[in-house]
Amino acid sequence: MVLFDFLKKKRKKISINVNGKEYHTHIHIDYSKKAMDEFYKNSQSESSTPIPNGCERVDIDAFLDKYIHGASIPMELFNELQNRSLKGFTFADIPISTIELIKQNYEKTKRRDEALQKCADLNNKGIAIEKS
Repeated sequence: MVLFDFLKKKRKKISINVNGKEYHTHIHIDYSKKAMDEFYKNSQSESSTPIPNGCERVDIDAFLDKYIHGASIPMELFNELQNRSLKGFTFADIPISTIELIKQNYEKTKRRDEALQKCADLNNKGIAIEKS
C-alpha cells in the first residue's frame, strides 16, 4: 500500500516572496477524498457492530474528558483509546468491570480533591484571622 501512496498525491509548485527575493518549491498535496473516507469509515461502521458480552460501548472523547481527572484511567487503556481516536474511531467497547473500577477511582480522587480544597480554604481562613 505504501508503494502506491504517491498516486493519491499531486505535486504543486508554490512561490514565496521574502524580502524581494522569490523562492520556489514543490509540495505534495493530497486531493483524494478517498483518503479521508478511508480514515472515517471505521467510525461509521463501528456503530453497526454488535457489542461484546460484558462490555459497554462508550464515546472515546467523552469518556476521556470525564475520567482523565486524577489519572483514573489505567495507562494501557488510555493509550489504546488515544490510538483508536487517532485512527478515526469514535467509540470503544470497554469491559463493564473496568468501567466500574475507573468510576471508583474517579470518585475516590474527587473526594480527596474536595477534602484537600476544604483544608486549603480553612488554612487560608486561619492565616487571614491570625493576620488580623
